[in-house]
Amino acid sequence: MNSTITVLADSVFISHKNHYERLPKADILVLTASGAYVDIMTVDNKEYRISTYLANVLEQLNDPNFVRISRKQAVNAAYLDVVEHNTVFLQSRRFSIAKSYRQGFMDSLPILRTGKKS
Repeated sequence: MNSTITVLADSVFISHKNHYERLPKADILVLTASGAYVDIMTVDNKEYRISTYLANVLEQLNDPNFVRISRKQAVNAAYLDVVEHNTVFLQSRRFSIAKSYRQGFMDSLPILRTGKKS
């Protein structure tokens, strides 16, 4: 049987120093691809490196809060503070949005707009 334990649905396990460490998805701030590795930065400044690709990590996380901002990075939108043209700020950290990802990123945000009702 290949089912996930329900209580762990909001977490993943990361291979770290000869053991598997539980990491709540909500604690992940940024995912950064680096060759055949993905660096995971958490909200409390812990860093993990796993041997895989960014697309694979995003698929396994299966969480709409993780949004790509470039070919090499995805951010946890739950921590977005400011979006300024081609830059996002998460917990006072600055990340650039690649031009080709900007429209998709902006479309994923719930933005209140001014103007007439349709």
